[in-house]
Amino acid sequence: MSAPRLEALFLAAADVEDAGSLADLEQACQSHPWSRAQFAATLCHPAHAGVLVLRGPGGLAGHCVVGWGGGEAEVQNLAVHPRARRRGLGRLLLRHALRLAARQGGREAFLEVRAGNRAARRLYEECGFREVGLRRGYYQDPPEDATVMRSGLHDVAEEY
Repeated sequence: MSAPRLEALFLAAADVEDAGSLADLEQACQSHPWSRAQFAATLCHPAHAGVLVLRGPGGLAGHCVVGWGGGEAEVQNLAVHPRARRRGLGRLLLRHALRLAARQGGREAFLEVRAGNRAARRLYEECGFREVGLRRGYYQDPPEDATVMRSGLHDVAEEY
């Protein structure tokens, strides 16, 4: 997968036809990537989840998957192409996904992140998440605990 050109990115909602491109981006970003089928299943239920992407001429630069229900949202997946990192794209995706969840009735959001992933934890903290728990042995290959984080969404729907 080639790196997207960053000068021409735009934010959009993904659709089922994007499942293959999303899975390709996952392969470049994650140690345990979601499959094409997992993305397709998520994209088939837009009443309960949203998938935002950053598109460019060279392909997808990033994506964020957020699910919602019962006043809660869960950030299920966030990825930015390795060559497009450290430019604020993850923050952009996350904030827009949280705004989408808030507009769907979400009052708070949760996520799990590898306890040792300092860059991701810093991003989440900058976006208003705070540590609320720990899931021992949550991740495999390599084994690692997950830090559970929470953020209120009361102000998010009005931002931007």
